[in-house]
Amino acid sequence: MYLCFNVKKGFTLIELIVSIAIIGFVSTIGIVNYRSANKSSVLQIEAYKAATDIRRAQNMALGAIEFNFNPPLRVPDAWGVNFDSASADRYVIFTDQDNNKIYNSGDGIFATINLKNNITLDIAGNVNVAFAPPDPTTYLNGLSSGEVSIMLKDQAGNKYEVKVNSLGLIDVNKL
Repeated sequence: MYLCFNVKKGFTLIELIVSIAIIGFVSTIGIVNYRSANKSSVLQIEAYKAATDIRRAQNMALGAIEFNFNPPLRVPDAWGVNFDSASADRYVIFTDQDNNKIYNSGDGIFATINLKNNITLDIAGNVNVAFAPPDPTTYLNGLSSGEVSIMLKDQAGNKYEVKVNSLGLIDVNKL
């Protein structure tokens, strides 16, 4: 014995419209969150890049890498990174030539790093992190003790902090 029902398969127009509206709503939320996460990740990447460049200077001092400042190729007195509020969109990896462990016009410039996507330094004055070979001994603003903090911010006011202590340890935190 067979029971036969009049069953129609398919979607009604209302079900289809509701499904499309839900998909559109979820997609919109995803795109908005993606854009804000992307802007935040750019700031995070620049903060970690600055920390990596500090570590790079430390490794150059550890390896006693020579630098061709003036015709003689020699190991500099220190390798370092200078962050200057006057040029808040970049920083300099330098070789200390006058043994003061602070960047000045007489020192060699190994690289100038430009910050991307309107990321800027949020510091007062200069911050110098230098490493004297061969140990390398850490110098923060010319002193071998203490801690320095380098702040990076984006246009929305989000901030990341790169901290370096006298042991040469580097830490990156979101504020």
